[in-house]
Amino acid sequence: EPNVQSTFLKGLKLARIIEVLEDMPSNEAADVLSLIPKKRADAILNSMKEEKAKKIREILQYPEESAGSMMYTEFIAVPKNYTAQQTINLLRRLKPVSEKIYHLYVVDEKMHLLGVLSIRALLTANPKKIISKFMRTRIVKVKSNTPKKDVANALTKYNLFVLPVVDKNNVLKGVVKADKVLEEIMPKSWKRKGLS
Repeated sequence: EPNVQSTFLKGLKLARIIEVLEDMPSNEAADVLSLIPKKRADAILNSMKEEKAKKIREILQYPEESAGSMMYTEFIAVPKNYTAQQTINLLRRLKPVSEKIYHLYVVDEKMHLLGVLSIRALLTANPKKIISKFMRTRIVKVKSNTPKKDVANALTKYNLFVLPVVDKNNVLKGVVKADKVLEEIMPKSWKRKGLS
């Protein structure tokens, strides 16, 4: 609830606010910061770790009703020339925290989205095989300015849990998850009745 979050933040010291926001996914931290005065939000962002603040600022730039405003910037992008074994080693190093990582995104050196790789395909591939040889190149994706309802329609039409979000140049910016989209577009009256 916006009022609860705003009141909660007013009672915390700056150091604690920063700690809480840095532990949150960037899109959720952006949601929280959008509820407080811009001057205070800027002061908080200026005190945060540079990389995290950059991700949050980027999300805050998107229109509220767009895919960019609800995307997660925490995803796994893998260079196109990696082998299956190098990719598995990368995952071991990164130790992804989300239990819901279904896909890896294959990119070039400029982060252009080239393909999608399922964890299953990765684990069953020959360890020496280059991932660009077995990635899926027909990608269902949305642009960062795609309206939320169109994102929901794409998730439903293709029966997906996650969609990659790209900019106008096909640069991978994040992912939108079905549960977040549902939360965003569900009528407020349903949420109040305990159906969320």
